[in-house]
Amino acid sequence: AESPVVELTESNFSQYYSLATAKSQKVTFENNSFGGGSSSEKGIASADDLIAFAEAVNAGNSTEAWQNAEGTVTLLADIDLGGKNWTPIGNVSSAGNANNASSPTGNAFSGKFDGGNHTVKNFTADVTIADNGVYGLFGYVQDATIKNLSVEADLTLRAAATADAGVLAGTVAGSTIENVTVEGTLLTTGAG
Repeated sequence: AESPVVELTESNFSQYYSLATAKSQKVTFENNSFGGGSSSEKGIASADDLIAFAEAVNAGNSTEAWQNAEGTVTLLADIDLGGKNWTPIGNVSSAGNANNASSPTGNAFSGKFDGGNHTVKNFTADVTIADNGVYGLFGYVQDATIKNLSVEADLTLRAAATADAGVLAGTVAGSTIENVTVEGTLLTTGAG
């Protein structure tokens, strides 16, 4: 039986790709012009892809669906987070703080992330971070590499007590950050 033909768009690509890989099905994408990549590239091509990737990291699930042959997760296009609710990649608790970071409770990001010289834009939030929580595009980064990325943000962050926050990451431990730029505003206030 011939497989059905589905027109893929930027908004439904991650849904079909995730469904197919979850079922261990071989999938062929032809004439894929969205996301800036070719049909053979694995990576993140949309805001929905980035959110699904964050959810996988935070749940402790495999991120293989987004990794290339070298195990690196790469942005395939600029990502617009406008209008999206954001939960950091590596959203942990009981992280301590940057000066005495303890072992996180939850799943830190500990892989290789290459922004491909793309930009995550319209990263906006107005949130209160829980006690011992983390916030940023990445929450808690441990033994990881993040490179070749620009982030444009407008964040207002309040800490209920002790919290780690930043535009790129809340806490970075034993990791390499290279060729990353951040533009925008970050307003932080403590418990009051």
